Amino acid sequence: MRVLLISALLGFVSHVSSKTDSNVCISANAKTCGECIQIGPQCAWCKDPGFKPSRCDDKDSLEKAGCTQLGIENPQGTVTIYENKPVTNRKIDGGQNLRPDEITQIHPQKLTLNLRSGESQKFTLTFKRGEDYPIDLYFLMDLSDSMQSNLENVKNLGTELAKAMQHITKDLRIGFGSLLEKPFIPVKNPCFPNDCSAPFSYRNVLNLTNNGTLFTQEVSKQKTSGNLESSEAGFEAIMQAAVCTEVIGWRNVIRLLVFSTDAGFAGDGKLGGIVRPNKEKCHLENNMYTKSNYFDTPTISQLVDTLRDNNIKTIFAVTEQFRDAYQELSAQIPESTVGTLSINPSSVVQLIIDAYYSLSSEVILENSKLPAGVSISYVSHCKNGVSEKGEFGRKCPSVSFGDEVTFDIEIKATGCPSESKSETIKINLLGFNENVEIVLNFICECECHKDGIPNSLNCSNGNGTLECGLCRCNEGRIGRLCECSQDEFLTDDLDANCRMNNGTDICSNNGECVCGTCECKKRDNPEERYSGKFCECDNFNCYYANNRLCGDSNACNSANAETCRKCVQIGPQCAWCKDSGFEPSRCDYNNSLGNANCTDIEYPQGMVTINENKPVTNHKKRQTQSSDEIIQIQPQKLTLNLRKGESQKFTLKFKRAEDYPIDLYFLMDLSDSMQSNLENVKNLGTELAEAMQDIAKDLRIGFGSFLEKLVMPFILTTPKYQKNPCFPNDCSAPFSYKHVLNLTDNGTLFAQEVSKQKTSGNLDSPEAGFDAIMQAAVCTEVIGWRNVARLLVFSTDAGFHFAGDGKLGGVVHPNDGKCHLENNMYTKNNYFDYPTISQLVDTLNNNNIQTIFVVTEQFRDLYQNLSTLIPKSAVGTLSANSSNVIQLIIDAYNSLSSEVILENSKLPAGVNISYISHCKHGVSGSGEKGQKCSNISIGDEKIMVTECPSEGKSETIRINPLGFNESVEIVLNFICECECHKDRILNSQNCSNGHGTLECGICRCNEGRLGRLCECSQADFLTDDLDANCRMNNGTDICSNNGECVCGTCECEKRDNPVERYSGKFCECDNFNCDRSNDKLCGGHGRCECRKCICDANYTGNACECPLDTTTCLASNNLVCNGHGTCECGVCKCKDQFEGPTCEICPTCSRICTQYKDCVECQQFGTGSKKQTCGEECKSFSLKPVNTKEELPKQPNHCKERDIDDCWFFFTYTTKNDDKIEVHVAEKKECPSGPDIIPIVAGVVAGIVLIGLALLLIWKLLMVIHDRREFAKFEKEKMNARWDTGDNPIYKSAVTTVMNPKYEGKS
Repeated sequence: MRVLLISALLGFVSHVSSKTDSNVCISANAKTCGECIQIGPQCAWCKDPGFKPSRCDDKDSLEKAGCTQLGIENPQGTVTIYENKPVTNRKIDGGQNLRPDEITQIHPQKLTLNLRSGESQKFTLTFKRGEDYPIDLYFLMDLSDSMQSNLENVKNLGTELAKAMQHITKDLRIGFGSLLEKPFIPVKNPCFPNDCSAPFSYRNVLNLTNNGTLFTQEVSKQKTSGNLESSEAGFEAIMQAAVCTEVIGWRNVIRLLVFSTDAGFAGDGKLGGIVRPNKEKCHLENNMYTKSNYFDTPTISQLVDTLRDNNIKTIFAVTEQFRDAYQELSAQIPESTVGTLSINPSSVVQLIIDAYYSLSSEVILENSKLPAGVSISYVSHCKNGVSEKGEFGRKCPSVSFGDEVTFDIEIKATGCPSESKSETIKINLLGFNENVEIVLNFICECECHKDGIPNSLNCSNGNGTLECGLCRCNEGRIGRLCECSQDEFLTDDLDANCRMNNGTDICSNNGECVCGTCECKKRDNPEERYSGKFCECDNFNCYYANNRLCGDSNACNSANAETCRKCVQIGPQCAWCKDSGFEPSRCDYNNSLGNANCTDIEYPQGMVTINENKPVTNHKKRQTQSSDEIIQIQPQKLTLNLRKGESQKFTLKFKRAEDYPIDLYFLMDLSDSMQSNLENVKNLGTELAEAMQDIAKDLRIGFGSFLEKLVMPFILTTPKYQKNPCFPNDCSAPFSYKHVLNLTDNGTLFAQEVSKQKTSGNLDSPEAGFDAIMQAAVCTEVIGWRNVARLLVFSTDAGFHFAGDGKLGGVVHPNDGKCHLENNMYTKNNYFDYPTISQLVDTLNNNNIQTIFVVTEQFRDLYQNLSTLIPKSAVGTLSANSSNVIQLIIDAYNSLSSEVILENSKLPAGVNISYISHCKHGVSGSGEKGQKCSNISIGDEKIMVTECPSEGKSETIRINPLGFNESVEIVLNFICECECHKDRILNSQNCSNGHGTLECGICRCNEGRLGRLCECSQADFLTDDLDANCRMNNGTDICSNNGECVCGTCECEKRDNPVERYSGKFCECDNFNCDRSNDKLCGGHGRCECRKCICDANYTGNACECPLDTTTCLASNNLVCNGHGTCECGVCKCKDQFEGPTCEICPTCSRICTQYKDCVECQQFGTGSKKQTCGEECKSFSLKPVNTKEELPKQPNHCKERDIDDCWFFFTYTTKNDDKIEVHVAEKKECPSGPDIIPIVAGVVAGIVLIGLALLLIWKLLMVIHDRREFAKFEKEKMNARWDTGDNPIYKSAVTTVMNPKYEGKS
């Protein structure tokens, strides 16, 4: 069971709004409409000529300030879908005849967004993965010599892969390319003495083809080659395979690039002297990459961008050794994966299939580069109800064939482009050649900008352009209306006119100087303002009291209500005192009147009275109740007594009855295209009764049909086509709306009548459905509607005409919303135009009809938009032949009946209502959401009145649950007069012997009488005489401008604050205009009488600001101001060099310490210059010794002096009343100790020894360096000496030869 609680607020609203939040629209000081709307979506512009407040403000504030609705420029952003093809399925939508570029997996395909600065626009993209989606697979293989065994396994890849992937797609094309390394040195056979092909960088071997045999033949011709290093030129090959789209033969389908290698990758062109960056362009000639020795290897970022831009999914099929390296590379490349080749990889086919599933199961969105100032965010809604946002909002994992996922996308503009031109971005499906094109139009200028009037006479006779309500001055002109010429003014002269008292501030820093005149700034709060010639004044910087500006504003007092009636209409806080002779203000707060000793107070209060409160019924338990006896909402009738500004609350309870009766009227489009649908509707009556027996056993069903207005250009009006518009085929004559069958519970009769119907024909696609709905709704008796749940099922395969379309056929009279059926035919179709949408909404609401639009897929979005405007309506999608119409009706009914929406009748002027719903599971809503509950529950209502009706009579309103023929009746009684008004005494003796009516404690004087008690006759006094008695000292001010002269006597005005009052014979005195101290009247130490402070005891001064008590001036020695100053207003005013709060500090008094030093030294220590004369010269000193300086009293006058022994001693002094000097002295001195000789001598000796040793070491080091240099020089000269005997004149050989004279040689 669910209950609906509704809170309604009917009451007088007396609301004073104060903008305290910062208003960026105003504070930005926008000078033009374009600048204004660029501040933010909350800002609007008033283009009304002569509009004085800030033109740039929020829309509500502009309306309150008097700007007309037509004068408000407030452009709004929109989303428009231009292309929205449904997703396709190759197995269903045309089979293999559907070209790859005709396959659609995402919709919509094209949108236009009108964006305003600071405003976001949202839309939803739907992706449904297509089955049998075509695939282009390019196998790129490393043909280094180590890949020989892999090459053998790839030869049959084409046919094997086609067989293995036939359950994925039957449209598979495969190509082949090979790669090696940059061929720096031309070599014919790098594998010599073995045989292999010449080296190359990249070669396209076979374009993409569906011929597996050709693939095998071409791959079989390939031979491996050799290179020096392990890393290969794979990046170059991938780049060329990606960018050479036409050469490779890529289609706009799924593109797979399989990269197979057993080596790493290199980016080292500089090692071969190649330094030019890769250009990412195609350089294939005769299928060979010709620029490998000219351009360096691509960077990884280049590779990532190229693969992404060309929508290529990459599969790295590598050996285990390099898996980690390619895994890291894959992490940087979107839509890529890594598979591991075995040593003899016969499983390459399975590797490719597994990798394809891994890649294609994830949907990733990526947008093109965004314009400056534009941001985009994604929220994904994936399988199993999983939603993500942020970076994860761009993707959905595990998307299988036929799965559907959605993405909510929000685009926001944070500013306007400099040229405000349109921009186009794309959202791409990574790995698919589909994208969504989004055109961004920036709302940076107002429409009124186009209507500008150059050289307008309104701008100082043509000196500017009138644009959006203000003048944009021509060059050389200035001023609000371009009334000033810059040539006539010097800047200094202009500024001088805007400086107050020849100061430096221009316009008091609160405005701008224009043409020598100050234009004051606008404040964020429009109630606050600067004013004055120099903007020197404002109305918001006054004193505050009780947290209110200028004290507590009392609306009851300040309104100066003269009667009880006027008083109670000020607001619910105001009461009236009826006591005779009551002196204070009679109209005041209730408690204030009580405090003022009023005994008879009129204080009316509102109330809620329940007049009818039948309990809700249970329809299943009833036996004989009719449908109009069923009660689902309580109470049924209330009376509210309402006072202005006071709200009254009450609770409504709703309980949905089970087995509630239903009237269902089936309204069908009988154009010729609905022939197959008509056949399925014939048995609708009996089948629907059976299908809905669990919902309602009391079901009645009726039938009506419609076509088009019987005028050109909607139908052919020639006689032949009037009889048979489908000629040469056969169909019935055209008609606008025909009521076929009244609501009945006879399903057989329904089938018979529907079987008699024939389709007809017309010229245009939209039909006259609105005419038919209007007649079916308002012709209650003809149709046979009961006071039960009313359903109108509207079935069509076309759009609709609406108000204004009738003009095409010369039908110009507005639809009157009345029943015009004669013989069950709509007879005024050629006289009245189609209804407006608002007419339709009101009619359906007023007749409690719930509408179900059963339409074809093509027009679903159109009727969905219409349904959002019609409460209690739903939309269902017809199948091709309406076979699902019964289920659609049941689903729509359940959807509609599970939601309760409350709507009230038109409210009287000055009355408003608010709702708070309390629904199932504790869900509550307010505002618009407070009027409804999904799945049914409960709520509160609050009703408030803002004005009393002129006649004060009662009003009746109703609250209806939409779709149900029940309502709550609410009688509103307005409290606009006091009860004491009924007890008035005409010509009362209390009113000067019958000269007035005594009413609510006061006299209301008869004509010609005046005065508080009607004691004066206007005929007895001249106005001058009366005024003369009310002027003080024969001045000009009547009652000192603080009161009113009545019968020659001043009656002083009442103040907003009841504590404040005027007094005196001439109202010349008051108790609130005395001097203030510390923001308090009379300093808080006196009372104000006739504008002078009467101070309390011990206080004096104009504002009682000075205390007479001298306690605050006593020094530590109990002397007033330490004897060195006077106490004035409780504060010491010090003399001479003394300072401080009690004149105890003397920063320049060090000479006093020196002056007192000798006396202290002689008296305490018996030393010093006055040792001999101490008793005579120092007799005014009274010494009190303490042990140490830390024990001296804590006071400002501390002294530190040196004695004859060069020791420090410490003392403080204080001057007493009897001129005695009291001194506290420390007995313990601080004497400097003598130097210790032994450490000094030892230090000096040690220093001399160390310095000597250091000098010896330095000398020894220098000598060693010098000797080594000399020895090295000697060795060098020795090596360079080359002596020759022939050159040396003193050379003598060391060998001497002696001949033996007896030697004869050998014998």
